[in-house]
Amino acid sequence: MAEAGPVLLTAWFDRPWAMGHYLAHALRRLGLEVETLDYRAEPDPGTALVAAARRVRPAVSVLFKGEGVPPAAVLELRRLGVPSVLWHHDTNWERPAWLMDLVRAHDHYFTHALGMVDRMREAGIEHVSWLSEGFEPDFYRGEAMDPAERSRLEADVLFIGNIHEHPLYWPRRAMLERCLREGLRTRWWGPRVPRRLRFLPLLLGRVGRAWGGGMVYNEGWARVVAASRVFIARDVQPEVRCSISNRAYWAMGCGAFYLCYHAEGIEEVFEVGRELVTFHDLDEMVSRIRYYLGHEEERRAIAQAGQRRVLEHYTYADRFREMFRVLEGRGLWRGVPREA
Repeated sequence: MAEAGPVLLTAWFDRPWAMGHYLAHALRRLGLEVETLDYRAEPDPGTALVAAARRVRPAVSVLFKGEGVPPAAVLELRRLGVPSVLWHHDTNWERPAWLMDLVRAHDHYFTHALGMVDRMREAGIEHVSWLSEGFEPDFYRGEAMDPAERSRLEADVLFIGNIHEHPLYWPRRAMLERCLREGLRTRWWGPRVPRRLRFLPLLLGRVGRAWGGGMVYNEGWARVVAASRVFIARDVQPEVRCSISNRAYWAMGCGAFYLCYHAEGIEEVFEVGRELVTFHDLDEMVSRIRYYLGHEEERRAIAQAGQRRVLEHYTYADRFREMFRVLEGRGLWRGVPREA
């Protein structure tokens, strides 16, 4: 194990909602020194990673996601005596070769989906652990809204996310289309749908007209949540055990009443019916929306319970404490940090 030094966090920092900002902030909340590297901004991320490790002599290297980082660079870090950790937060239905090679180069791999642990072990990856998504509350504090802004953002049903780029996102469109067809006041925020011929029906239809106008993040995310009553969601691969995206933690952390398509194993993370509510098909989704729109006290109680659970157990500082406990058990880290 390396001598005491900073945590070398390699992630992306190129936009206000980039994960690197949240993770670096959480590490500093734990009282740790952090050196950051934006691998997506580097023409040669492998060379930059090795140079950073030689310069700062970190106690541990944490790579978040890491597409384009060559495994040889990680092996060089380990040759220098730097324990190296990969945390990848996508469910990899294709299990691409680049990821498997990168996983094998690291001392330990953390996946956000519990169902991926067995799949990785079947592929010969032994040092793999589940580490769920999280929330960084300091980025989501906003000022009170004036009536004009609340009126502009207000919705009974809210969705935030991508609905067009990959076929795995397309079931979200069906959710939005159904809500709008049922006459529910619905709004969604996310990447602009491209103005291409194949997307014209989407752009010109109900769903396109219900677009809020752009991406929302940090304080903006918190504000649209506060102006809405039901937050609907569907994870990309709900059949993969505990594959729960950061959307759940961010929405619930901001106090949303979270209504999602039932993901396999979700009851292992949250108490369904008390901290969030799930559905299994669109008919059930509509039924639950109508019920909870008509039962405000019950809806608020569930939203508050979900928010408490996230703030008490699922901040990114909590996730790093869990990561360091695993690494400590393997002799790759000394001392689980406490929040400063």
